[in-house]
Amino acid sequence: MNNLFNFKNIRTKIFFGFSISLVLVILLGVFNYYSLNFVKNDTEGIVKEKMPLLIADEKETLAIAQKLALVRGYVLFENQEYRQLFNEYADKSRKYEEIILQNSNSEEAKALINQSVEWENTVINEVFNEFDRGNKEQALKTLSEKIAPVSRQIMLDFENLATEREKAIIQNGDNILSNAKTMIYIGLGATAFIVILGIIATIVISNIISKPIKTITNRMKIVANGDFSHEPLKTKSRDELGQLTMAINEMSDSIKGLLKEISLASESVNGHSEELTQSTNEVKEGSEQIASTMQELSSGAESQADSATLLNEMMEDFNVKIDEANKHGEDIELTSDTVLSMATEGRDLMDKSVKQMENIHEKVTIAVQNVKGLNEDSKKISKLVQVIQEIADQTNLLSLNAAIEAARAGEQGKGFAVVASEVRKLAEQVSNSIDEITEIVEHILEGSDKAVHSLESSYNEVENGTKQIEVTGRTFGGINESVTDMACKIRVISTNLRELNENSKEMNKAIEEVAAVAEESAAGTEQAAASVEQTNSSMQEIAGSAEELASLSEQLNMQVNKFKL
Repeated sequence: MNNLFNFKNIRTKIFFGFSISLVLVILLGVFNYYSLNFVKNDTEGIVKEKMPLLIADEKETLAIAQKLALVRGYVLFENQEYRQLFNEYADKSRKYEEIILQNSNSEEAKALINQSVEWENTVINEVFNEFDRGNKEQALKTLSEKIAPVSRQIMLDFENLATEREKAIIQNGDNILSNAKTMIYIGLGATAFIVILGIIATIVISNIISKPIKTITNRMKIVANGDFSHEPLKTKSRDELGQLTMAINEMSDSIKGLLKEISLASESVNGHSEELTQSTNEVKEGSEQIASTMQELSSGAESQADSATLLNEMMEDFNVKIDEANKHGEDIELTSDTVLSMATEGRDLMDKSVKQMENIHEKVTIAVQNVKGLNEDSKKISKLVQVIQEIADQTNLLSLNAAIEAARAGEQGKGFAVVASEVRKLAEQVSNSIDEITEIVEHILEGSDKAVHSLESSYNEVENGTKQIEVTGRTFGGINESVTDMACKIRVISTNLRELNENSKEMNKAIEEVAAVAEESAAGTEQAAASVEQTNSSMQEIAGSAEELASLSEQLNMQVNKFKL
């Protein structure tokens, strides 16, 4: 997993994590958009295409029945108003036929329309024209034997066609509901999957960033306590944290080597100072032995001068390494400043992601409002259907009244009674159709309510995602504070290295003074052959220098022993 996110800098890791979350949210939004668009298109197909066809078929059936009744009324009562009404219904039939032809490619519908047109032409040519010529009996015969059966058959065919369309609408409605349920389940599953992926990605990336920082912090605390005995830190990262880990390893190795060399030099100085002290004590015990031991003392003084020169060279090398450690400390300080800047920039990117989630929150809110508007439109359709139901009930009532009046009229009202019966049947058919339409609209309303609930659920999920990103932002704020604290500690280490560099320079000066004293001791030893008093005085100076050298050596050992190698 670490190799998968092994980027060259921390900014890329943070940007990669945010990009994953953003892509997952966008995919969820696209899926919801296409799901709603699919349901919307199917619903519009029913409302704009199949419902007008159903209504046109039923109205065409009603128009044929009306035209048949008007033909009968014209022939029986010789009233010109019936013929004018027949022409008006014929014009309405043409409009209904145009609607059917525009919205349907069914050959059966086209054949019925052609048959209806032929029937209408037959009425005009064989009934109206014959009646106008005075052949009333022939017109009545044609009406009862030819026109009436054909009209009933045409109406029956249109009713069957309307029934088929109703079945198709019901089946499409069932399909819409089934698809909507499937999309809801898929949407919930996709939402859960995306949320889980987002949480996993956040945890993985935060662990990848925080784990090396904790390791580096612990190692820096150990180094600050003077413990250099641990193995070097291991890292495969190529970003700033990896570079910082390698720099800390190099710094630890350099300081460890310098401390070992200082320890060896201190032990050497301590040994030589003890020898020098012992020699001066022997000189003080008896000046009578000075002459015999003068040569040995001269040799010891020369050896002391050589040792002081060697120590001087070692201290110069120590100074060079202290300078290198100081430079590494300054580089680490610059690197810590860069890491602090990147952590601040990561926090700014998290703030931008929070704003992006707020924008997504607003868009989901708009989608919920749109679906609620669709639900309100469906309710308006339901109200219109109720109005049509009331009209059908009134029509049925009028047909009953007409039947009663026809019964009162006796023989002359039989034809009108037939018309009233047909009107009542049509009213009952319209009532039944309206009941089915009402049921379909209720199904649509139920589907719309479920879609609203689904969007509200998605709305809640988006709110939870927004809160989660805010928590992540606070986590990055904590990381920023930790990196700031680490940068302060690195600055303290850099300051300590500068002080150590200055102390080493003072130590070098002291060693140079020891070398000068050793050279003076050699010169005094050569002069001791000429004068014992002068030798005693020189031995006292050598003893004081040896004590000072021993004191400096002990102090240096105490400083070195504070570190664990």
